[in-house]
Formats: sequence, structure tokens, C-alpha cells
Amino acid sequence: MRPAADDDEGDAMFVSACMHGTASILQTPALATLGLRPELLQGVAGHVMRCIGDALERP
Repeated sequence: MRPAADDDEGDAMFVSACMHGTASILQTPALATLGLRPELLQGVAGHVMRCIGDALERP
């Protein structure tokens, strides 16, 4: 079993990667070529935050 500090550092890297990745995708001009619905793009930050929260929940 890993020490809790290792878990915390791994969790921090996971959250950072998710948030920075999402921000990068939302800011790239290439996003327009995907043809995604505007309502999907408007809700993506909340969706990513919920996914992060779900992933970090511990029993």
C-alpha cells in the first residue's frame, strides 16, 4: 500500500493534468474543426470537475 502522501501527490498531478488539458483544448483554434455543440462546450468545465470529484472519492 502506498503512503498517503504519494496518493496526494498523484491526485494533485491528476487534477492538474485534467484542468490544464481541458483549458488547452478549449483555447485551441482546432476546437472549431470538431463541430461540437455549443451547449456541450458550455458545460464541459462542470463535467470535468464532476469527473475529477468522482475519481477522487475514496471509500
